[in-house]
Amino acid sequence: MIMGVDDIREVFEGRHGEVARRLASNLPGLTETDEKRSLLEMVLKSTVEEALKAGFSHNDVAREVHRLYKNAGCPIESKQAIANIAHYAARLNAGMPMLDEFDETYFLYSNASRSLRERLKLVSKWSQDSAFLLGIPCLDDITGGVQQGEIMALSGAQGSMKTSLLLNGIENALSRGMSVLLFSLDMTPGEIQERRIQRRLGCGQYKLHELIREHSREILDAVREINDLDSNLFYIHGNDNARPDLTIDDVTELTRTRPPNVLCIDYLTLLRRRNQSDLDCVNEVMPRLKKETQLFGIRTVILSQMSRASKREQSSGVTGGHAKGGGIVEEMAHSEIELFKDAALDNEPNPIIASVTKNRRGPSGRSYRLYYKAKSMLFTGEYARVNRTGKTAQKRAFESSGTLEQLNSFAALERHRVDTDG
Repeated sequence: MIMGVDDIREVFEGRHGEVARRLASNLPGLTETDEKRSLLEMVLKSTVEEALKAGFSHNDVAREVHRLYKNAGCPIESKQAIANIAHYAARLNAGMPMLDEFDETYFLYSNASRSLRERLKLVSKWSQDSAFLLGIPCLDDITGGVQQGEIMALSGAQGSMKTSLLLNGIENALSRGMSVLLFSLDMTPGEIQERRIQRRLGCGQYKLHELIREHSREILDAVREINDLDSNLFYIHGNDNARPDLTIDDVTELTRTRPPNVLCIDYLTLLRRRNQSDLDCVNEVMPRLKKETQLFGIRTVILSQMSRASKREQSSGVTGGHAKGGGIVEEMAHSEIELFKDAALDNEPNPIIASVTKNRRGPSGRSYRLYYKAKSMLFTGEYARVNRTGKTAQKRAFESSGTLEQLNSFAALERHRVDTDG
C-alpha cells in the first residue's frame, strides 16, 4: 500500500522494476517498442490506480511511470506520461475500471507462456488468402495450404506430375500478389516458362514448338499474359546446363537477399554437393531449410523424387515415407502429399493419385484422383475420392466409388468433395 510521497518510488520500483528489466533485455518474441509499451502499461495500471486513489498528483505518478518506461527501453515523453495519467484519473472519477479482464503480465516470466503468446499472435494473422494453395480444392481444404514458417513436401516418382502440381500452386500465388522464388534444378528456367505457355494453350510440346516457329499470335498472347502475371514477383534460379551445381548455400544466400513469400525447390536432392550422397544431402538441407523458413516467415514447398525401392513399395500399396534421402523430409515437413501415376484403363490417361500422407492440421491417409489435361499437363481442379484396391487383374492400385462416366461429370465429382464426404 502506498502511504506517502517518500515511498511512491520504492513501491513502483519494487512492484515493476523487474518487469522493466526483463523488457529491456529483449525477450525472444518481445522486441518491438510498441509491444513493450502496451505490456508495461497493463502491468502498471493497478499501481497507478492505487497512487491516484491515495491522492498523489498527476505529475508525481507520471514521473514514476516515465522512469519505468525509460528503464524498459521503450521511453515516452514526459508530456505523454502526464496525459496518460490524466486519462486514467478521468476513468477513475467516472467509475470506470482501469484493469482489463485479460492480464498478460504472466507472459513475461515463462518461456512456455511467451511461446504461446507468439503463436497466438502469428495465427491471428493467418487467413486462407495468406496461405500458399495448390489450387486443388480437396488438397487445399484438408491441409489448409502452407502458411508462414511451414514446409510442404510433394513426393513421387518421375512422371507423376509433381512439377505440374507445383506450377498450379505458383500461378495461384502469383495471381494473389505473392512473390515466388523457384529453384528449378530438374528443368531449366526456360523449360519451366515453356511449360507455362503449354498449359495456357492446352497443346502438346510438338504443337507448341510448331507455333513458336511460326511466331503464332497465340504464343505472343500467352507470353504477354505470363509477363503480366509475374509482374516482377516470380524469380527462377536453375542450371541451364542441367548440372546439379547449386547447393543449399546458394538457396540461403539468394533467399536472404530478397526473402520471398514462397520458396519452391524442384527437386530436393539435386542440391547435393559434389560426391555427397542423397541421404547426406537431405540431412544437411532440411534443417537449414526449416531454419530459413521460420526465420523469414516463408512458405516453403519442396519436391522430392523416389528411390527404386520406394516406387516398388508405392505400387504394392504402401504410402508415406517415400521421399528420397530418408525420413527427415517427412519429419520436418508440416504436410506431405505423395503423387502416384496409376495404371491406365480403356485408353484413358494414367490416373494421377494424390495421397495426403502427413498433415499437422487435419486428417491424413486420404487419397484423391486428380483430373488433368494430358497434352498440356494442366490439372483441371476436379477430383474424386479413391481407395486402395486389392490385387486386381487390371493392376489398378486405386479405385473410386462410381463408373468412369459418372466421375467424369462435374456433378458427380462434386459429390466426392472432401467437405461433403465426412
